[in-house]
Amino acid sequence: MNATGVVPVVVDAPQHAGLNATLDYLCDPPLPPGSLVQVPLGRRSATGFVLDLAGAPAESLRAIAEVFPEPPLFAADFEAQTASAERLR
Repeated sequence: MNATGVVPVVVDAPQHAGLNATLDYLCDPPLPPGSLVQVPLGRRSATGFVLDLAGAPAESLRAIAEVFPEPPLFAADFEAQTASAERLR
């Protein structure tokens, strides 16, 4: 994979792992939010989904290992919708 873009990925990890933020990974081409991916996580791999496009620097980031063929799990404006709902609470 010729990795040139950076995307934040939410990974499926146990709560005790302490991963309470997105992890940035390299990818090419850029993936739409909600894309289901397999990423390296330490000495193992984990399933996750792309949250949105990121502007993080690409130095020392690992590449996404696999992109699953399923359509994105949610709409591109998912993050904006959840932020709006959070403000209503």
